[in-house]
Parts: sequence; structure tokens; C-alpha cells
Amino acid sequence: MCLNFASSCISNVCAGGSIPHPLRSWEESSIPPQILEIIEKVGYKEPSPIQRQAIPIGLQNRDIIGIAETGDASSCSFVTFCSDKVV
Repeated sequence: MCLNFASSCISNVCAGGSIPHPLRSWEESSIPPQILEIIEKVGYKEPSPIQRQAIPIGLQNRDIIGIAETGDASSCSFVTFCSDKVV
């Protein structure tokens, strides 16, 4: 899976079948409550475009490559689904 959010034109290259739908909100995700509390404390009101796409894929333990602008909270996407495995 490759998600490219680095340009003004959003392009996704998806492979592998059964690709999960993007998040519409934090609440509809399967992120554990402990992590959702931290996301709220940090101040993320809604998922960014790359978070919307990457988190559901990562939570399924699938491979993903995400390309995004610096400062778009993409690192949070990867920390979120990695933290899910630790909690």
C-alpha cells in the first residue's frame, strides 16, 4: 500500500484487496481508549488525510508506505498503530 499526500493532488496507490475505509473521526476507530485519551490531550481534533488512510491499514497489520508533507501529523499515524500493539 502506498499513500501519497505530498502534493496538492492526493493520490493513493492501493493493492492487496480488502482495503479498509478511511477514518471519519477518532471515535469510530478501533484505537484503544488509552491512546484516544492521549490523542485528545495532544489536541488532534480530527484525523489528518494521511491519518485517516494509514491508521486503519496499520491496525490490520498490513504493510504501508505513506508520503506526506512535513508537519501533517503523519508520524502520529505510525506511532498510533504501533502503540496499539504495546497497550
